[in-house]
Amino acid sequence: MSAPTARRASPPRASTPSSPLWGRDTTALAQEFLDQTFEAIVVCVDPRALDRSFAGRSYNAQLLADLPPNVDPCGENGEFHTFVHAGPIFAKSIACAVGEVVERDGFVFCDLLPEVNDADLLSSA
Repeated sequence: MSAPTARRASPPRASTPSSPLWGRDTTALAQEFLDQTFEAIVVCVDPRALDRSFAGRSYNAQLLADLPPNVDPCGENGEFHTFVHAGPIFAKSIACAVGEVVERDGFVFCDLLPEVNDADLLSSA
């Protein structure tokens, strides 16, 4: 979906999407993401580029410090992918827990499990 199409299809919001991000300093972009209090979990790793132990880790300052120098801090070369579950644009964070880590089709995947509490169940009834 092109950026103009996405803007038309999306409901009005306080922020404006900035696309494309290509060409931006991804080290600064990663720090901006953390500074804005977003939270994410690494859910997929290409083991040819990054050790499988990164699957399931929180995307935070320690993870960024632990990345090898040849890995883009935003995973822009496909080294890893994340699931963003909290941040200033979320009305409510998405509660999840790290599950099983498996290797499939040459990639390492981390399952995320929903965390549901009794209040969530009652409010949806």
